[in-house]
Amino acid sequence: MGVVEKKRFFVKHVEAEPMARLCRMLRVSRRTGYYWLARFRAGGLQELLKDDAGGRPRQSVPQDARKKILSIRKERGWNEKKIHSQLEGVSYHAVRRVLAEARALGIAPPRRRRVFREFERPLPNHLWQADFSLLDDGSWLYAMIDDHSRYLVDAMEFDDQSMENALFVCRRAVRQHGVPYQLMTDHGVHFWNNQFDRPNGFGQTLDALGVQHILAGVKRPQTNGKIERWFGTFKDESPRFHGLNEYLYHYNFCRPHGGIEYAKPYERYFAYKL
Repeated sequence: MGVVEKKRFFVKHVEAEPMARLCRMLRVSRRTGYYWLARFRAGGLQELLKDDAGGRPRQSVPQDARKKILSIRKERGWNEKKIHSQLEGVSYHAVRRVLAEARALGIAPPRRRRVFREFERPLPNHLWQADFSLLDDGSWLYAMIDDHSRYLVDAMEFDDQSMENALFVCRRAVRQHGVPYQLMTDHGVHFWNNQFDRPNGFGQTLDALGVQHILAGVKRPQTNGKIERWFGTFKDESPRFHGLNEYLYHYNFCRPHGGIEYAKPYERYFAYKL
């Protein structure tokens, strides 16, 4: 039963039925029932039905706000939550409505049941997550992300994945951002001696730098999930940018991050560091 039908039913039976019972039948609150009754007595059925069907009248979105919403969507590909986090005076539902009217509202992927607990370190530089990822052009991207802030501390593309390439980026990041307490990787051969289950040159170099090397669980990529998720984000969004460095600036300083309440990574990272 729609709102109009409910109101017509209400008017027909309001004199014969107790208000509480009538509201239960229509599945509306008693406050709504008394509000409908007051409007009906003031102006009759025509007054009661004035705003329907459709219920509460919508406020139009200002044209400049509409243009800004569509511009951000086109240029950056952000979803409605990210766009809303960067606008003042425009509700989330207004942003969503503008995108829907412009047929620019993305289709959310189906939710997958989470079978693991998320974690977050309490401070910047408490833990960096690192890994390689193969890009479409055949190059390998090595990147390191700060666990607390989601700040991408460094990244670089190489022709192959090797211990030497990973250590080059690690040393550069330490010079620029300081020494993290821990650095997490998977069990890749460039990070760990799997034959003898002991550190290789990568772990030994980290130890010399004052960094504790820890390993993600075997066959549990979600342990190192923040860097894996970043690789997916990079591959989705980077085609809109001219090169890796331009995208890194956008990611760290311009893009609100859903995992940190839509703050920008630099805001969390530079608030305080170990």
